[in-house]
Amino acid sequence: MTGMTKWLVSVLILGAMIGCGDEVETSDRDLRILERGALFEQMHLEKAVLVDVRPLRYYQAGHIPGAIHMPLNHMRSLDPRLTGNKTIVVYAAGWNDPLSTAGVKRLISLGYYDVFDYKGGVRDWQDAGRVLTTGRLDAGRAETED
Repeated sequence: MTGMTKWLVSVLILGAMIGCGDEVETSDRDLRILERGALFEQMHLEKAVLVDVRPLRYYQAGHIPGAIHMPLNHMRSLDPRLTGNKTIVVYAAGWNDPLSTAGVKRLISLGYYDVFDYKGGVRDWQDAGRVLTTGRLDAGRAETED
């Protein structure tokens, strides 16, 4: 191997090591906040999938009807529950809960595009006089504590 070939191979290997991750960098500038009224509209038009990122015990104790449980460590690209949906709305406990923001950033980094943060979360939902659903996970998911 010539010196130039060794150098080129080294550069290609280094590039592969640092640049081949399939995750996209995200920042707070990438966040889009969804207010309660817009959430109601998306739900009425059936254009959104709601993602509850809280721990399982909180999801089971009460979640927004129709929401799927997806903790941060279970988020994957090409998840069949998220692909093909126009809008993904992530929520957690309320305005001061950082989990929803972390969930939005994680989904964006995995390549999802139309992702919103419902910052008000469960608290805002209940403040609007809406009820929560209790019980098991969405169909097709094993119940494991996260």
